[in-house]
Amino acid sequence: MRGTKIMALHLGEIVKTVIFIIAGVAIVLLLINLFAPGRSGDYESESVREAFIPGAYHVNLQLSTGSIEIEVVVNENSIVSIGFVDLAEDQQVFYPLFKPTMDIIRDSVLENQNLAVSIPEDRLITGQVLLSAIDEALSLAAAD
Repeated sequence: MRGTKIMALHLGEIVKTVIFIIAGVAIVLLLINLFAPGRSGDYESESVREAFIPGAYHVNLQLSTGSIEIEVVVNENSIVSIGFVDLAEDQQVFYPLFKPTMDIIRDSVLENQNLAVSIPEDRLITGQVLLSAIDEALSLAAAD
């Protein structure tokens, strides 16, 4: 005849198991969020405003070797050009990704007329710094 099996569970073991399960689920969700395709490199900023005060707007980026000035030119309802103002040769040496990253951003922003730009993984931080400066210049140009 088969006897009844009795299992003794200790409260400490149950608590440890629940904590490990929660931690495991959190790690899996974090990894999915970090490595989900199509999510990395998208600048999360508001789109370009519809009306501007026409003109050229300048923003200075303070760097360890000095500052870099970015110019954004707008007309009443579109962005006309984006670029650096006299990017010095020594700054190009110290920050070699600035110019090619700005070219990518400029082409995308001028084509789409918004700041929803996909930045390459190897230029993510540089791209976000440049987009932030462009967004700041556009906020100066906004017609309220």
